[in-house]
Amino acid sequence: MFSHDQQVRYTFLVYDPPAAGLPWLSVCIGPDGTVRGAETFDTLADAQARTAECAELFVRMSQPGAEPHFQRTTRLH
Repeated sequence: MFSHDQQVRYTFLVYDPPAAGLPWLSVCIGPDGTVRGAETFDTLADAQARTAECAELFVRMSQPGAEPHFQRTTRLH
C-alpha cells in the first residue's frame, strides 16, 4: 500500500483512431506504465464519456472507506 506522501498516478485518455475504419480507444495507464484497461468506441463522444466515468469511479473508490467495486468490460467491434 502507498503512503499519503507517495504519488500514485493513473492516466485516463482517449486515442484517435490510427486509420480510417478503426475505433476510438479509451485507455487507463497505471503508475508503472502498463495498460490497466482499454475499451473501443465508435465515436469520440462515447469514448470521452466512458473515460470520464472510469476516472470518476477511480477517484471515488480511492477514498478512505470506499466499498470495493469490480467491473470488467470487454467490447469488440
